[in-house]
Amino acid sequence: MITPINVLQIGEGIWSVPISYQEVLKWTQCGSDDLTNLVAEDRQFDLIILEEALEDQTFAILPLLASPYRVWIDRQIVSDLSIAGQLFCQKMQARIEDFRAKDTLIEQIVHSYFPRPYGEKLKMNTIFFNEQLVGSKVYYGNNYINISGIQTKDYVQIAGWKQTIYKDPNRNLEFWLEYIGPAGLSLQLKVYEWDQYGHLLQEINLALSGRDPLIVESKRYQDGTYLTVNLWGQGQGDLCLGVLHWRHSLENGYAFIPGGQRFVAKDRSEFFYYFSPGNLKPPLNVYFSGYRPQEGFEGYFMMKDLEHPFILFSDPRVEGGAFYLGCSDYEQAILQVIQGQLNQLGFKANDLILSGLSMGTFAALYYGCQLQPHAIIIGKPLVHIDLIARRTALERPNDFLTILDIVQRNQDFIADELDPDLDQKLFEKLDQAQLSQTIVAIAYMLQDDYDNQARNQLLAHLSKQGSHIITKALEGRHNDDSPGIFEWFISQYRRILANDFREEEADD
Repeated sequence: MITPINVLQIGEGIWSVPISYQEVLKWTQCGSDDLTNLVAEDRQFDLIILEEALEDQTFAILPLLASPYRVWIDRQIVSDLSIAGQLFCQKMQARIEDFRAKDTLIEQIVHSYFPRPYGEKLKMNTIFFNEQLVGSKVYYGNNYINISGIQTKDYVQIAGWKQTIYKDPNRNLEFWLEYIGPAGLSLQLKVYEWDQYGHLLQEINLALSGRDPLIVESKRYQDGTYLTVNLWGQGQGDLCLGVLHWRHSLENGYAFIPGGQRFVAKDRSEFFYYFSPGNLKPPLNVYFSGYRPQEGFEGYFMMKDLEHPFILFSDPRVEGGAFYLGCSDYEQAILQVIQGQLNQLGFKANDLILSGLSMGTFAALYYGCQLQPHAIIIGKPLVHIDLIARRTALERPNDFLTILDIVQRNQDFIADELDPDLDQKLFEKLDQAQLSQTIVAIAYMLQDDYDNQARNQLLAHLSKQGSHIITKALEGRHNDDSPGIFEWFISQYRRILANDFREEEADD
């Protein structure tokens, strides 16, 4: 069953929805006088199309109907906006559009504002090779396969993936391949699209170059189709073949959801981030998602409910993230995203709160050491990456084995330098930091089977800094009481907001 895209049109313009999209789009048209009724009904829309200037009190209630980045405003009314209207545009990150090109805009709505976007990786153990072309192969866990001996004058198949990908008839797909290869080897993905009866519909050649993902556009076949992917190459050299990501692609240029952004490092590793302006008042809350096999953002509604500006970070590498560690430009880019939003909002370092759960705790601490925030809030801290890997043998067999890939990735594939002791990577930053004015709130599990030394080591290092430390212990192993950890985690957010920032809002 199709979940339609809910569109609210405020105005009297005529938007003719094609018959082929009438199941995809649920269109509501109203005047400004009807908006209070929609708010009372607790309606939510994927996109608001604003064709007329509104009264100031109406602009105040409109954010209750949609999230930021989901408002279009007619270019012709921008000059008529009041101060309240301009503030609304800033809070909602509204896009100014030319509504005369309605057919093109309807296409963009269908391919950009659909619900529940999805992304994942094709598994490394499903890769097969052209054994006549490929020489020796060395496997580096689920990170890379080092292929030597490639030499061909013409484009030939190097490898392929046994998995198939379902393609919705109204959603574009994008591909991103992690690899390290020589300049003398040209690569391309060959994507084959099949119908449900196994008939080939089309073959698409996508050259691997640059830092933009490769797009397979929707052809609006009547039914969903299936994709298979092969890797072809021409030239010679050794190739480190990594993970192939596929995701629903948004035609408006965002990643996963409207407002989502993507960064690609020089080694083709990625992170994603999303910024919401909230109420434009301090603090800026930053949340690093934890282990997440499904690609996308985590914690949106949790952070939105706090009402303040926030940033979500997501790490799509390995199985469910790689602790937000990477080459120098990868890590520097994360710092620049946070600092850039602080500057844009006119905030200072003490207007910043960093947070995370489980895998996200490492990033909150690691980057918090370098930003000197007002507070760092973490639950189930993981700070000793090597220790977590060593404990897989006896204390935690067959659980969170992706940590082995993460250790190997950081020891073998960080471009700038190797990390022989990942357990000290965070503490080297921590000992150089100035966190005497920082609140550090830590919830931990008493019998944590991942990192049983995190709490004691953090207290030892943070006490030297003179940080204000708050701890909470819960019974159980790492994943035994996630609801209890979350409840305490969000309560610390609310306590710090109430004690340290509400007075500033009252002064405003």
